[in-house]
Amino acid sequence: KKLTPSQCNNMFIFPGLGHGATIGGLKKITDKCLYDISLALAECLTDEERAAGQVFPKVSRIREVSDHIALATIKSAQSEELTTKINFTEDPTDLLKRKTYQPAYVPLARDPYRSGPSR
Repeated sequence: KKLTPSQCNNMFIFPGLGHGATIGGLKKITDKCLYDISLALAECLTDEERAAGQVFPKVSRIREVSDHIALATIKSAQSEELTTKINFTEDPTDLLKRKTYQPAYVPLARDPYRSGPSR
């Protein structure tokens, strides 16, 4: 069985941590917060990934995992009353969705392989 190590902190933890810290306006990031988001990362594994012996989620799910980590970051900070941009009792889910960038790319040039008249 081949196991491939990865840099989970750089790939899975820090993007979501930074995003959550920014949106929540965290005063500081505590050891409790780091522990809570490490548990949140473990929660992201699907049954299929666990059965395959994976320790981390598939990289193809990085966006979903980062959102989960960001939400866990805010919730952990709320529990310690360390957020400045969201109330300690407010559900951060909607705020996170509103503040998360959703890339939508439009073509910059006409596709020469597309059928139909050129404009």
